[in-house]
Amino acid sequence: MEKNPDVNIEDTIEDLVFNLPNMTEYEHYTVIGKKIDWTNLYRKLTDGKYRLTFSGKGSFPILIEFSVNDGEAEMISNELGV
Repeated sequence: MEKNPDVNIEDTIEDLVFNLPNMTEYEHYTVIGKKIDWTNLYRKLTDGKYRLTFSGKGSFPILIEFSVNDGEAEMISNELGV
């Protein structure tokens, strides 16, 4: 796929943070996620298999494999790299 040179990959990633309600007074959960939209960077992804690798601050790389079929994405696997 041809990348749009006018778009930085950082501009395609949105940080998502969810604070979950406490189960007890001593528990607090925060779930951190990322939303990625490549439309401006690569246009619409064509059918096929893709692999996304990224790392957070001080963490192992996260590897996500997914496929696109008829415009719909489906996760194949996700794991922490070492």
